[in-house]
Amino acid sequence: MKRKGFTLIEVLFAAAILTGLLVGTISFFVYCFKMQELSRNTAIAMNEARKSIEEIKSVPFADVISTCNNISNNKRNIAELPLGVRTVTISNVFGSAELYDIQVAVQWRYKRIDGQDMTQNVTLETSRGKK
Repeated sequence: MKRKGFTLIEVLFAAAILTGLLVGTISFFVYCFKMQELSRNTAIAMNEARKSIEEIKSVPFADVISTCNNISNNKRNIAELPLGVRTVTISNVFGSAELYDIQVAVQWRYKRIDGQDMTQNVTLETSRGKK
């Protein structure tokens, strides 16, 4: 007489395979959510840096240094980013008073998938000359 059904070994083997697939799928989704969060934060940081560059470009050349100093002294916190801070640096290009190199950096903290705290940053750089 033949028995119908699965043996205990077959059931355990199938359960192990399904568990492995389930763990892999869940890990993949967690990774995708973390990458989506990182992409979102990078886009927010890029927009903040672009906004700062446009703010500096919109003032007359004579006021560029004071505008950059005001922005730098504020070290504005960015509400949408976890511990996000924007800094602006300005320097003369080759010692010229008619050409400035302007750098806007936005930094924030995030947790990696393994739980480690990391600092991420976005930096935009432009030059501004007397017209």
